[in-house]
Amino acid sequence: MNKRFTSTINDSISKQDDILVKEDNIINHKDILNNDVNINSDGQKSKFKLTKTQKNKIVKKAFPLYLEDDKSRKLDSICKKIGLSKNELINKMIDYSLENLELEF
Repeated sequence: MNKRFTSTINDSISKQDDILVKEDNIINHKDILNNDVNINSDGQKSKFKLTKTQKNKIVKKAFPLYLEDDKSRKLDSICKKIGLSKNELINKMIDYSLENLELEF
């Protein structure tokens, strides 16, 4: 393929992803990278930082994860923009959730 055609395709995909992200009420990827701030239930701000995962030799367990199609598409779109695999992003989200979890019984 020629470079102009490839560039046009890539631009089109990028624009479609931006539209998909905005339509699905996900924070724009620029906001994720620049303003990765979440609000806790107590009103305090806490950051959810996304960085590239470094290779390590941690024992890992695999299990099936079933997602609704729209959630899977949202994750794919975010992953494409920030350069993480879906598995890396989900692991980071789980780490954040476990660190900030409060159990009430």
